[in-house]
Amino acid sequence: MSRTNLALIGYRATGKTNVGAALARAAGAEVIDSDAVVQREAGCTIRELFQDQGEQHFRDLEQAAVETLCAGSRTILALGGGAVLREANRLRLRESCVCVWLRAAPPEIWRRLTADDASAAQRPALTGLSEYDEIVAVLSEREPIYRETSDFHVDTDGKSIEAVAEEIRARVAADFPEVAAWL
Repeated sequence: MSRTNLALIGYRATGKTNVGAALARAAGAEVIDSDAVVQREAGCTIRELFQDQGEQHFRDLEQAAVETLCAGSRTILALGGGAVLREANRLRLRESCVCVWLRAAPPEIWRRLTADDASAAQRPALTGLSEYDEIVAVLSEREPIYRETSDFHVDTDGKSIEAVAEEIRARVAADFPEVAAWL
């Protein structure tokens, strides 16, 4: 199968949605946020899904969304931070997408999350730890999975959305002609 989509993966608040939107505007492409798809399908926030039906149900809906989104072509996917936790999602992403891991250091992620009032209202806590300690703990668990799933990474600390988008475009142009053709 041809890898004709671009998927942005990484922890919360690393810039996936905003960078995806910038890339889509420049390319005249569509960007789809998997968390938005799940929330639309469920009719509630991810926090409410976790509270009312549990993480497993959320992950089932997320997996269905990833499968549907990967079936498209010439689409930029901004994936929820935990979308790569399931092997089925990782396999599907690797076969249909060039995957870019957007990275940020824990202090920067924490700063971005605390500056975003909507984030706390929509996203559930994943552990019983403080917000900052949760970031550190979950990142340490997920980093090997992000690394395994991604074709390359881009650090987002201290960079504008446009600078990150340009770095992605340059790397894709150099190494991934199937996506460079439309990005």
